[in-house]
Amino acid sequence: MVAAILYGLLALWATASPLQETRPTQERGKTEEKQDQKKHDQKQAEQTGNTDKPLDESDAAARALKRLLEGKTHGPEAKPPQNKPKPAQGGEQKTTPPGPGKQEAGKQKPGEQQAGKQSGGNPPGRNNTEKVSEPDAAAGALQKLLGQQKKPNNKINGNTQKAKPPDNVKLKPIEQNQPQDQSEEAARALEEQPVHDETKLQPQEAIPVHGSASLWYRLRKSDQDRAEDLRGLLGVDIGNAEKDPVTVHLLGRGSVDIGSRGPDNIFNGIDQTYGKRLTGRLYDAYADIHAAEPFEIARLGRQTNYDTPEVLYFDGARLESKRTGELQFWYGGYVGVPTRLFESSPQGKFTGGLEAGFEPLHGTRLRFDWMHVDDEVMFGPDKNDLLGVALWQNVTEHADVHARYTWLENKNRDLLVRGNGSIVDWDMDVHLSYYQLLETQGAYAIEFDPFYEQAFEYHPYQQLTASFNKRFASSVQVDGGVDVRRLVDPADEGQFNREFERVFLSTQFLDLPTDILRLTLTGEYFNTHGAEDTSALEADLTALPRKGLELSAGTSYALYKYDSFTQRERDHVRTYYATGQYEVSKDLRFRLSYVFETDPFDDYHTLVARILWTF
Repeated sequence: MVAAILYGLLALWATASPLQETRPTQERGKTEEKQDQKKHDQKQAEQTGNTDKPLDESDAAARALKRLLEGKTHGPEAKPPQNKPKPAQGGEQKTTPPGPGKQEAGKQKPGEQQAGKQSGGNPPGRNNTEKVSEPDAAAGALQKLLGQQKKPNNKINGNTQKAKPPDNVKLKPIEQNQPQDQSEEAARALEEQPVHDETKLQPQEAIPVHGSASLWYRLRKSDQDRAEDLRGLLGVDIGNAEKDPVTVHLLGRGSVDIGSRGPDNIFNGIDQTYGKRLTGRLYDAYADIHAAEPFEIARLGRQTNYDTPEVLYFDGARLESKRTGELQFWYGGYVGVPTRLFESSPQGKFTGGLEAGFEPLHGTRLRFDWMHVDDEVMFGPDKNDLLGVALWQNVTEHADVHARYTWLENKNRDLLVRGNGSIVDWDMDVHLSYYQLLETQGAYAIEFDPFYEQAFEYHPYQQLTASFNKRFASSVQVDGGVDVRRLVDPADEGQFNREFERVFLSTQFLDLPTDILRLTLTGEYFNTHGAEDTSALEADLTALPRKGLELSAGTSYALYKYDSFTQRERDHVRTYYATGQYEVSKDLRFRLSYVFETDPFDDYHTLVARILWTF
C-alpha cells in the first residue's frame, strides 16, 4: 500500500502542470453534467496513456491528490466566466473572485441550485444509485489506502508526526464551515498520517548534582608566632536517591600554607609534618546502591557510621536491611579498613561488625552491636571487641528515654542514660543525662580510646547533667542547667579528668527593642576541688539591619579548654568575637570573623574570611 501511495506521488510530480483555478458560474442540468464528466474522463485517459485500462486504486489516488494540489477538485477543467454571474431568482447570490490557492465556499438560498457538484455530497438532482464520478472514486480509493496504513498509532514523545508535502507544493487551506469533498478528506487523512522519526528520541533526564564549595583565608597570631593558610572544602552529591539506582557523595579539603613558619611555630599542626605547603584530605567518598533489595542501606567507599556505640570511620562496605514483620526486625553488617587521615599506610588494620534490632512493643526499640577493630599501635598489635545494647522507649507522647550499655574486651565499659520531655502547658523542655565510665581506659584501638597518646589512662568517673529551656511570651527565652562531675576515686584527678560543679543561666531577648536585635546574657558559676570558685558572664548581641545581613559580637568563658596545637590544657580562657555574614543570594554567602582569646599565659588572634557557594 505504501508503494501505491509513492507511485501516485511520483506520477503526480511527473505530470503536474499549473492550471488556472475556475469555478462554474451557471447552472447545468444533469445531462450536461454527465457529458462534462465523460469529457474529463477521456482527457485524463489520454494524458496517462491508459485509454482502455480501468483506473486502479493507486492511479485513482494519485489523480485525486493531483487535482487537489492543482486546485481542481470540483469537476473537469472549465474556462473562467466571461461575464459577471447574475443573481438567481429568489435572492441575491454573492460571488468573490477566488485568490491563488484559496477556494471560496458558495452560498445559496432554499430552492436555488449551485452550479457544479456540491462539496461533501451528491450534486443536486443526483440520487445515491447513480454512478460515482472519477474524483469521488479516486478519493475513496485514497481513503481506503490511508485507512489501511493508518491502523498503527505511532507516536514519538506523545505527539503524532504529520507528513508534509514538498516545499514547492502548497495545499489550499480549508475554511471553517466549508463542506469538503471526498478528495479533500483523503488528502487531510494523508496529512495526518503518523510518521516514524527515530531521530527524535525522548531526551534523558540529566543526573542532578548538588553540593557546596567554600574557600577561606585564616590568619592566626600570638605574641611570638604567626601563621597564614588558605583552605577549600568541596562537598558533592550526585544523583537522586528517589529515582536513580546509584548515588554518590564526595567531601574533600585542600590546604596551602601562605608565608613562612618555623619548625617551632606554635600553630604547626599535622599538615606541617609533610614537608610541603600543599596538602589535601578526602573525608568522604562513597556510593549508595538503592536497588539492592532487601537492604535499606547498601554503601561502598569511605564513610562514617554514626549508629554504632562508637562512631566508626572506615573504608569499606556496609549493608543494613529494611524493617520487616510485626516486630520490624532488621539486621546489618560492615567490613573494611579503619580510616586514619594522617597515617601513611593501612597495613595491619581491619574493622568489621554486625548489628541488628527490632521493636518488641509499640514505642520500644532495641539495638545490638558487635564491633571489631585490629589496630597496630605504638605498643604492639591490638585486637579489640566491643559489644553494645541500646534501648529507646517512648514514655508518653512528649517524653522518651534512651539507655546504652557497652562491654570492651569482656569488661564493663560505660553506661549512658538520657531522658527528654516537654511540658506543653508551660511551654518548657527538660533534658536529663547520666554517664558513667566503668573501667579505666588504656591502650585500645583509636576508635575506642582516641586520647590515650595524649591523656594516657582515663580513670572512671560519673557525670550528671540537667537542663531546661522555657519561653515567655514570644520574645524571651530562658535556658538553665547544672553539671556535676565526680571521679570514682578522687585520687585519680589530673589533667583532662577533673571534678567540678557548674551552674549556668541564660536569657535570650529576641526583640530588643525591635525584631532586628537579639541579646543573650549568660551567667556561670564553677566550683572545683582544690581551686577557688569562679564566676563568669557571657554575652552575645546579634543584629539583622537588612535582609541577608547578620552581625554579631560577644564574649564567652571556659574554665578548662583543650589546646590541640600545644596538646595542653589551658584554664581561665576568656574569648571575644565579632562576626559578619552577608547572604548575597540563597546560593552565595560571605562570612568574616575575628576571635581574640586570652589566658594567664598568652593571647591569640584569629581572623577568618570565608566564601560559601551552594549548588
